[in-house]
Amino acid sequence: CAGRSFLETFDASYAAAMPRRLTAEQRRLFWLAAEAVTADRMDGAVSLFGARWWHERLNQYLGKKLIVRFDP
Repeated sequence: CAGRSFLETFDASYAAAMPRRLTAEQRRLFWLAAEAVTADRMDGAVSLFGARWWHERLNQYLGKKLIVRFDP
């Protein structure tokens, strides 16, 4: 911190940082809810709120933990 407080250092760093704008895709994902699930070990299907979803791409995630995003 070079003799400054943590707050002073943070404020100086924050002031020098350029604010970033979210892309349309990032904004869309930002508003979705997220839930951690484990893909089924046999076929990779994911279950959430009593419903079960499957897609052939899920085969590569057999038994792995995933974050699923959905519009509540």
